[in-house]
Amino acid sequence: MKAMLKRRSPARRSGFEAIYQLPFLAHAAMEPMNCTVHLRKDGCDIWVGTQAPTLTQAMVAELTGLPKDAVKIHNHLLGGGVRSATRR
Repeated sequence: MKAMLKRRSPARRSGFEAIYQLPFLAHAAMEPMNCTVHLRKDGCDIWVGTQAPTLTQAMVAELTGLPKDAVKIHNHLLGGGVRSATRR
């Protein structure tokens, strides 16, 4: 970060002005923000990066009408785990 600090004009007796400049930084999530689903009549496989695989399994079972044990969550074990995926 670069900052330029200067006194205000003599007409103003106190205070400062500052201009802050930051370089452009590209921020990208380390976890993939998507998933792959293979849904069949007898089961469902989901490849996803999630911090709540048990909750994901329960929600998919409820949505599909499948029993929980027929829903398999294949969790990616990568990324920073900063909760971005669970805030949506």
